[in-house]
Amino acid sequence: GVALFDADTPDGGALVVKVFGRDAWDGQFLASIWTAMWRRGERPRLGTGRLARVEHEAVATLMAERAGVPVLPVVAVGRSIDGDALLVTAATGRPFAHLAPDAIDDALLRSTWTTLSDLHRLGIAHGRIDGERIVLRLDGTAALADFGEATVAATFGDLMTDRARLLVTTALATDQDRAVAAASAVIGPAGLVELLPYLQPAVLGRSTRRVLAEGDWSLTDLVGAAVAAAGVEQPKPLRIQRVTLRSVATMLLLAGVTYFVISKLVNVDLEAIWGEIANADTVWLVAALLLAPVVQVSMSASTMGASIAPLRFFPVLMLQYAVQFIALTLPSTAARLALEVRFFERFGIAPGAALSMGVIDSLSGFVVQIAVILLITLSSLPGLTSSIVTDSSSTDQASTDSGPGLVALVLVLVVIGLLTAVVVPRLRHRLLTAIPRARDAVRDQLGEVRGAMTVLRRPSKVTQMLGGNLGAQVLQAIVLGLCLQAFGADAHLAQLILINTLVSLFAGLMPVPGGMGVAEAGYTAGLQAIGVPSAIAVSTAITFRLVTFYLPPLWGGFSMRWLRRHSYV
Repeated sequence: GVALFDADTPDGGALVVKVFGRDAWDGQFLASIWTAMWRRGERPRLGTGRLARVEHEAVATLMAERAGVPVLPVVAVGRSIDGDALLVTAATGRPFAHLAPDAIDDALLRSTWTTLSDLHRLGIAHGRIDGERIVLRLDGTAALADFGEATVAATFGDLMTDRARLLVTTALATDQDRAVAAASAVIGPAGLVELLPYLQPAVLGRSTRRVLAEGDWSLTDLVGAAVAAAGVEQPKPLRIQRVTLRSVATMLLLAGVTYFVISKLVNVDLEAIWGEIANADTVWLVAALLLAPVVQVSMSASTMGASIAPLRFFPVLMLQYAVQFIALTLPSTAARLALEVRFFERFGIAPGAALSMGVIDSLSGFVVQIAVILLITLSSLPGLTSSIVTDSSSTDQASTDSGPGLVALVLVLVVIGLLTAVVVPRLRHRLLTAIPRARDAVRDQLGEVRGAMTVLRRPSKVTQMLGGNLGAQVLQAIVLGLCLQAFGADAHLAQLILINTLVSLFAGLMPVPGGMGVAEAGYTAGLQAIGVPSAIAVSTAITFRLVTFYLPPLWGGFSMRWLRRHSYV
């Protein structure tokens, strides 16, 4: 959107004229929105006009030049008769992208880092470092060009982004080892460590990514060279992209759930649903609301069973209510594990053992869920395809057909997951690199982990964990049955347990806080599968989630405050 013209001065000098027309504002508008959507920490800049953009670039360039930073000097700023904004700078250098590798010596590479460091000391981030904006001046030193995206009073992330881009730019102009050596010579190993989390494709410009893709080395190779030069372990990349494969998968999942819910509601009269809720038996709903907090009593027994240290019951109960509070912002499994680890540490348990105990507690719940599903589906107990209508022949037939199909589906999903992890290169590489790290972590904290594992050799502890989780599943199923009874329907307890367990397991694995949307759709589908009318199924799912998920954070907030006040978290 910015037109560039070469110009000559009467004395033979070279100039570059930048013309900002209406299309330049349009380009800025779209690029600003796109960048803000793509990268964290970016804000759309929508109110900057053409002349304001020229003035901003001129001021940033003059500030850098005044402080002695090598730049391409500003010659003139103005407006054309057609209303276009103009910026004229001297053209006294050749871009790095146009230089041969042997034309760039080590002194010039170090000069680029010195120039950028001088700019950063002013608190200014360039914002567009690439092979076109780093130029070789006639005196053999490096200079910066094009301050159109410069940020005055830049953040730490802006400065590190500049550094990461410069490292990639100099590596593309020469080679990895020379680029890393020049950076280390100027900013030191500590400076390399600071920029490493930003050394990722998301911070690079489009042209740099294109040149990098055409090269004979990858960004992973450059990261490895920088890690070796800094003498540290490779840090985790900073989360810069808003849009990732995981976020896209989450969006698709939510879209699928939304479509599923809508398809279930297509033939349901919304007025009928509201009528069911309005005419619900409040006695049953109050009973469900009063019984729902008792579920955490059973969960507390499981947590106490997983602990190698003696715990007091009331703080553990407050912990379970606090988990419901933070589950609104984190997936419930992750929320529970993180809070439990912190809670165990407050009792003097080492971090490795605390993490192991949290994992053991969560794993015992998973084992109970799988066991319940297999028990109901493989036995003669009523299952999902067993109608609640009292027709013995059809019910028995549906029940016998439900088990093997569900087990086969679970096995197919497990096989697909394993094949995906093996076939997809990125997942396979992540899995193979995670195994050594996990082995090293376990080796470092082996004594603590062994201490935590002693609970698995104590039958009373194992019984307490499994019994607590089983009790929680049964109590939740009873609450679901009370909500169903409030709308005049009924179901077998085995069916309610199966529905609740399947939905809890599936929603807990989804990257959606609290399984919102996923759980409601699951309960609706499960109840419809056993013959509950659609209007009653939707109403029951809504009220059940209300009393077990959306209302508990009210008292969960008080529990979290109590835990903090008494230094338990």
